[in-house]
Amino acid sequence: MGENTQSYIQSVLVLCYKVNPKMTENEKVSHLMKGITEDVYQSLLVKDISCTSDFIKECQRIEEMNQIRIAKHRFTKLPNVVSVASIGKHEDLVTLIRYIVRVEVRRMLAPAQQNPHPSMNS
Repeated sequence: MGENTQSYIQSVLVLCYKVNPKMTENEKVSHLMKGITEDVYQSLLVKDISCTSDFIKECQRIEEMNQIRIAKHRFTKLPNVVSVASIGKHEDLVTLIRYIVRVEVRRMLAPAQQNPHPSMNS
């Protein structure tokens, strides 16, 4: 379990004990849920956790899964695929979008410029 998550849990449990040494497990879990990180919160929300030991175990499981995700790449990138972040000669996404819009506007206006005065007979 990450040091931040572990220290957070310990700090909250110490505070819970100071406030009420007889605090129920459900109340402790409720207090723990209030400040846990969003990704962990979303994962814990779907579980039926009613005691601190289950809360800690689930946080450890989530942390382990995150470590596995970071350590291993399940999918390898093909060598001939250009990453999306590679924009080329354009400095940023806004410049790239402007370039694309200009090209498309020119392409759409090209037929009108070739025949600026259509005859009435056609």
